[in-house]
Amino acid sequence: MRVFHLSTCLRQLLVSSSKAKNLRNLRPCLDSQSPACTIPTFPILSSLYRNFCSIPACVWPADLPPATEWGYGLKGPDTWPSKYPQAGGQNQSPVDIVTSSIQPRSYDTPLTWKYGPGICKTIVNTGCGWRVDVQGNDSELSGGPLSESYELVQFHSHWGNENTCGSEHTVDGKAYAGELHFVHWNRDKFPSCSEAVPSPSGLTVIAVFLEEGENNPEIDKLCETLSKIPSKDDRTDLPEDLDPVAMYPADHSFWTYSGSLTTPPCYESVTWIVFKNPITVSHEQLDCFRRMKKPCTEEDSFILKNYRPPQSLNDREIFECAA
Repeated sequence: MRVFHLSTCLRQLLVSSSKAKNLRNLRPCLDSQSPACTIPTFPILSSLYRNFCSIPACVWPADLPPATEWGYGLKGPDTWPSKYPQAGGQNQSPVDIVTSSIQPRSYDTPLTWKYGPGICKTIVNTGCGWRVDVQGNDSELSGGPLSESYELVQFHSHWGNENTCGSEHTVDGKAYAGELHFVHWNRDKFPSCSEAVPSPSGLTVIAVFLEEGENNPEIDKLCETLSKIPSKDDRTDLPEDLDPVAMYPADHSFWTYSGSLTTPPCYESVTWIVFKNPITVSHEQLDCFRRMKKPCTEEDSFILKNYRPPQSLNDREIFECAA
């Protein structure tokens, strides 16, 4: 991965502009093919720069440990701390949410989100599941427990081989059939997603429980693409109208706490927002996830379980916020 820098003439033009009051908004983006920068505070120069190069999204870092170095079988969660020390830290995720010990919390501003049309571009087989990569900077998550604005970079799912397991977070010991994770990075505090991922307050993840029930039309759009990505690192395009909000529950009450990524290297950089209410997905949709194939080097052929069990809460508190 490499960072693209503004050309000398354009940089000089930006600095000399009378509107160049806050250069922190010149946010570099990382992309393996055509990196670029957005210029949100200079409307005239933005159009000039769009003619100079494209403006892809900041992407999920490619230098994180690949799924071939860890897993959920012989290289499962119990072995992670020996190779990734942060996985043995005091602020790990997921956790069991014990509702009797949760503290109510209200916030000055409500939790809000905005996702522009067409930002969900591709879906990739990671070797331990699927991941949707987001392109463009037309998304924002703010308010509630967040003091800065965050941008959606990717979302993925965890599931089990039956409906009594699969979610990573549990509620009073109960697991759901699966769990969606919508990963956002702190664009106010960090110039790139790569810098945000390992840093305190760098990430916010919205978690949505999956429960077997009625068919979910938005999940159907994902399932229709999975047959096109049978092997690790395979990727394909997604429908233009895929909408993250359609995969959020109608009731937006949530729990929140400070934790970590649930996959190696398990950086303790995440503010978790866990919706209290699940969404429903059909039995066929869950089976579609379970039919995804692992790399041929793995001991089983299908991805039947890709979740980390709950970790100790230690001295942390979980707060509850009503919708």
